[in-house]
Amino acid sequence: MALGLLLLANSRPFEGALISLPICLYTLWVLFRQRARVRSWLPGAALLLVGAVLTGYYCERVTGRLTLPWIAYWQQWSICPPFLFGKPNYGVDYQFLDQLIYNRDYEMLPYTGSRTTGGFFAELTVKGIYQWRFFVFPALTLALIGVIPTLRARKSRVLMYTLAFACLGFVTETWLQSHYVAVASGIFYVILLNGLRSMRVGARHSAIWLKLLRGTLAAVIVMFFVRLMVVPGNTFPPNWASQTGDIPGYQDINRIMESKPGGQLVIVRYRPNHFWGYSWINNGHDIPTQHVMWARDTEPLESNLPLLCAFKDRQVWLLIPPESGFMPPPDRTAPWNSAAAEQFLQPYTRPTGICPLRTRLRP
Repeated sequence: MALGLLLLANSRPFEGALISLPICLYTLWVLFRQRARVRSWLPGAALLLVGAVLTGYYCERVTGRLTLPWIAYWQQWSICPPFLFGKPNYGVDYQFLDQLIYNRDYEMLPYTGSRTTGGFFAELTVKGIYQWRFFVFPALTLALIGVIPTLRARKSRVLMYTLAFACLGFVTETWLQSHYVAVASGIFYVILLNGLRSMRVGARHSAIWLKLLRGTLAAVIVMFFVRLMVVPGNTFPPNWASQTGDIPGYQDINRIMESKPGGQLVIVRYRPNHFWGYSWINNGHDIPTQHVMWARDTEPLESNLPLLCAFKDRQVWLLIPPESGFMPPPDRTAPWNSAAAEQFLQPYTRPTGICPLRTRLRP
């Protein structure tokens, strides 16, 4: 249990706390009621203490203070508060206009839309439908009748109280995606399985319930194979946040650069009609060791000279990516033709100037 708490604290701290707090209180109550000996809970407490110290050390090394990385990220880069009761962070300084447009306009839509009573319930409905589509979908909608027997069962009552408490916390979040709510997956499975069991009991006395049960199981099996075929070819892009699989020309140009010998540096200059969702700057955690480095063109506001001086040994290219067309063919086995994508790449002309003795790059 201590290991599970540590995993939640380091992956989804807020949602993990919503699920963990009622369970922990219930566990402490059971231990107190049963007058558990120290040796029963001391190993878990020791593991939890060591994990908390290591987590604090990790946060200090990443952020420079005892602050979770996602909080430090929000303070530096996000305007929209993660909770509906929070206040926007208008003190953020963005280097590029499309960064400002995304964070000020698009990312703020759920927050601004929830400022009125009607807008709040509209956003709440959209979030609920989104979770229903991911966790239940039409195939398992009938199995939701498992809420009734789960509530009635004494052994499952704590889980339902926990889910109710977590849902109150979910409502306060500005964004609510499925991997946020995934901390409650175990409770959802209990409800759905109890629903299938109830349908099986009803099928003993009614042919209608038997048909509904068979239809539900058939739908689950069919949807499993449908998703097995659709997901690998249509979803799961290399980078979830930037949706690189949907960016026009991304895969072809990336393949061209990876095939070139020696270190490469690609300076990306976006067109005036650039869509903020198409992010070409997708570097790894150890950028200098990459075969291909991707960087944003900062001219004319700032010179690219410090960047070029820091990586003199790399061949430099200028990329003006397309905003439409040049999508990969549906058939991944089709022959690859790089000629259409090469037109967007050209050798970069280094600006005249003297490299500073000590180069500092803006993070």
